[in-house]
Amino acid sequence: MRHVALDVVCHDLEACDAQPVDHSQQDWQQAGPTALIEHIRQTHHISLRQEIPRLRTLMHRVIAARPVPPRWLRELLEVITALSNHLRCHLLEEDHRLFPQIIRPADHAVTIHDSIERMTHEHEQIDETLERIRWLTADYQPPADASPQLVELFDGLRRVEADLHRLMHKENNILFPLALGQNIETHEELSQ
Repeated sequence: MRHVALDVVCHDLEACDAQPVDHSQQDWQQAGPTALIEHIRQTHHISLRQEIPRLRTLMHRVIAARPVPPRWLRELLEVITALSNHLRCHLLEEDHRLFPQIIRPADHAVTIHDSIERMTHEHEQIDETLERIRWLTADYQPPADASPQLVELFDGLRRVEADLHRLMHKENNILFPLALGQNIETHEELSQ
């Protein structure tokens, strides 16, 4: 069991409240895996492929603007670079291996379980990286003397974290159980 500070939970709930409500969301369990996969690709994968490189570029600008960047800022660059590299491979793996296995399970019955297990493990690693980013940024609170670019970076990182959590929830708790033929309610109870 992981312990999370109450102020972090409150911050996350406030961030969720601040997010615009997507009234186009549907009951993905009823829509089926193919529709959910298309939604994931169009909603999450495309935005992450655009936003992560933008944030890396912004991070380099923030670093370059300081004669001697503080250690936490240099470490943040390393963590963001690692997340970017990890996500690039992860999204490709989902798009080119896992999703086709889910859409055409008869062709991949033996390997789908292993692929889902690997992606679930990678989601845990991504979550650990996001926790590290949250810690390095003091819960995305820029320092008092932060430049506009640093404020923009922190805001972008907060949005990416929220998007990744929504994405991982859809995959771990809806798509993967559907692909494995499991009852979603049972899977969610076991994962808590």
